[in-house]
Amino acid sequence: AGLRQGEGENTLQQVGNGEWEQTPFRFLNYDLLRKMSVRYALLDTLDDLTHAREGDKDQTKAVTEWFKGLVGEHLPVFEGPCRSLGVGDEFLCHLLSQPMVIVGDKGSFIDPHQICDQVMVRRKEIASEWAGWLDSDCISQLNTEILKTYLKGAHKTA
Repeated sequence: AGLRQGEGENTLQQVGNGEWEQTPFRFLNYDLLRKMSVRYALLDTLDDLTHAREGDKDQTKAVTEWFKGLVGEHLPVFEGPCRSLGVGDEFLCHLLSQPMVIVGDKGSFIDPHQICDQVMVRRKEIASEWAGWLDSDCISQLNTEILKTYLKGAHKTA
């Protein structure tokens, strides 16, 4: 379990015997969760870099500016009415394909693989947090409140 692959509009999950079975998750919803988890991880990582207090300040500033440019260039794809699938994974692959560079007067070294590692760790933390919400009563309470509000509104209009 845990290994998933998209096929058509359904998400398949590998079961213990190595075969695939359909899950109740719709593939487009699953892809949206992946895209949003990468988006939040990118913004959190950028925020972490911006507020970093350890290490060489010139190095941190150079990495932050480089990453801010890359994220700023690609963020509209995450936020717009993009219909393409795999946007989050495509961005991570793009980040991994970036060469290591040295920028600035002091020769600040930028390692895109290290930044991608930070993004992926944060993405995992975000996904775990979201999964925890599903395990809690928080979602069912929220759904109950939404239903109550809807029913009260429907009752008034009837």
